[in-house]
Amino acid sequence: MYENIIGQNKVITLLQNDIERGSLSNSMIFHGPAYSGKLTAALETVRVLNCSGDRSVDCQCSSCQKVRSMNFEGMLFMSRRQFACYIDSFISSFESSGRMEDFDNLSRYIRLMFMSFSDNIAAGAISDSDMNSIHKLQEKAYDILEGNYDAYRSFKSLGADTRQKLSDNLHELVSICEEISDTFKKPSIPVDMIRNALEWSYINQPNINRVIIIDMADYLDDSSRNVLLKRLEEPSPSLFFILIAENKNRIIQTILSRCRCYFFGHNTKEETAQILSKTFGESKQYESVEQYLLRNDETSYNNMLPTLIKVINYVFNFHHTFGELEAFLQKNNDKKYAKALVKNLSILINRELLTRETDINIVGNGDILRNVSTDDLTTLNKLLSETYTKMDIYNLTPVWALEGIFYPIKSMVNAGKIKC
Repeated sequence: MYENIIGQNKVITLLQNDIERGSLSNSMIFHGPAYSGKLTAALETVRVLNCSGDRSVDCQCSSCQKVRSMNFEGMLFMSRRQFACYIDSFISSFESSGRMEDFDNLSRYIRLMFMSFSDNIAAGAISDSDMNSIHKLQEKAYDILEGNYDAYRSFKSLGADTRQKLSDNLHELVSICEEISDTFKKPSIPVDMIRNALEWSYINQPNINRVIIIDMADYLDDSSRNVLLKRLEEPSPSLFFILIAENKNRIIQTILSRCRCYFFGHNTKEETAQILSKTFGESKQYESVEQYLLRNDETSYNNMLPTLIKVINYVFNFHHTFGELEAFLQKNNDKKYAKALVKNLSILINRELLTRETDINIVGNGDILRNVSTDDLTTLNKLLSETYTKMDIYNLTPVWALEGIFYPIKSMVNAGKIKC
């Protein structure tokens, strides 16, 4: 078991010992830096808990096959993770290698992404119009993956034109991931989704160890945490919770006290090289898995964070002039980049608002935001959301759209109507 995890020897040994001794906690927290293997370990835990064979990574029992294909009835997965970078990397790897292993990983992650919007979780928690859009996107994604499966199996032996057409189809999956991310910007999972998952947890499923995986659990809001806490206080023998978090200190103490914590540390350069070689067939050296996954995405949150900090300071710092703000905005006349700026600034503000709810500081959020009132941040966030939608509906010029957001805010800061 856990043979598919590279590095993390200490935490894997702990998990193996707990499972073999029958002492695995029903409530667990997998915490540590991004892309350190927490999600992979969580999915492997689901497989091991339900394996009817020898628990080895290549076991072919029916339960193991279902878990690998993301078609296991005993698992719920909730996440607001950005899946586009994974999908793009698996596509690139498949295009260069033609390995069906890359294609299968691509399919697994697509199914994992849509698992967050299954009826068991999303019913009543997401508007009908959004659910209809998600169902259409899901249908389109599965058609891409399944409609040309035989052709993908022979990918490397096909003619150049046919390969290009198939590649173009696969790259539509990246756009689908991005569209879902655009619709659901907040990193927190709505409380109604948590409630739905907990209702599912009471359903009797004989001979199955059910597992609920909550990704980015350190971003749950107060209402979600309180609802979850009540269920953790009523453990069931065949029900397991795995909370995935980057920073366990953002999780309230009452939840922490009911969970067994497993820490995943940073991978070494050697371990990173092994992971990238095995998972993506990548031979180049990267400092981290995160650096590799985000290498081509200049509009990702992490890559845009320095720009976000700049715009925050230009807008909210009284010492910066309108002229400086204008010069900065004039450089952002690319629509895709401008939309990404608006979207990621909304994410940053949501992180700051969640920080206030949990009373735990999130490093790197731009300290100046902490001096802006919650009401003012909420107003700005609403303006960001409205502008983001209008940029497509009315085909707004990117610079004008950004000016429409930041000039009024800057004016109020200068007039003392917004205290910073």
